[in-house]
Amino acid sequence: MFYHLATTLNSHPSIAAHPTVPTSAFLAQAAENAMTVMRHCAIRLDELGTAGTDPVRQAAVRGFRAGRQYATQANRHLAEAADSALALESTADADRGDPAAGEREDKLGHEVLDSAAVAYNSLIAGMRAVSLAREDFPPLGTPQPAARRPRSTLTVAAAQGLPTDSGRRRR
Repeated sequence: MFYHLATTLNSHPSIAAHPTVPTSAFLAQAAENAMTVMRHCAIRLDELGTAGTDPVRQAAVRGFRAGRQYATQANRHLAEAADSALALESTADADRGDPAAGEREDKLGHEVLDSAAVAYNSLIAGMRAVSLAREDFPPLGTPQPAARRPRSTLTVAAAQGLPTDSGRRRR
C-alpha cells in the first residue's frame, strides 16, 4: 500500500500556472488514501489485541504499528500540502505584475512541494518499516503436498466417459 501511495504521489496533475506543483484535489485524494491505510492499520491492531508471547502476533503488531505511524505522518503532511495548494490555486488569478504576489505564489509553491516531499519520505519509510517487520515472521515449514483421497469405483466409471456410436455421443 505504501509503495502504491508513494508512486502515485510522484505522478500528479499539476496547477496550470505552476507546472511542478500538484493540485489540491489530487493532494486531498492522496491524504484520504493515507487515512485509509491508517484506519486499516488501526483496525488490524484492535483485532490483534495484546501481542502476548506469540512471535507471529508480535511481528504483526510491530508491522501494523509502524504502518499506522507512517501513514499518520503522510496524511498530516499531505493535508498541509493540500491546504497550501488550495491557497496557491486561489491566488493564481492575482495580478501578475505585482512582485509581492509573485513571491507569495512562489513561497506557497515551495510549501506544497516541501510538504509533499516529506509525505513521500514518510511513505517510503513506512514501506521499509513494514518490510522489516515482515522479516521478523518466523520461517514457514516446507509445504507438503495434500494427501490424495482414494478414488471410488463410481468416480473411475464416471471419468471414463460415455459410450460413442461412430465418433458421436449416444443420446
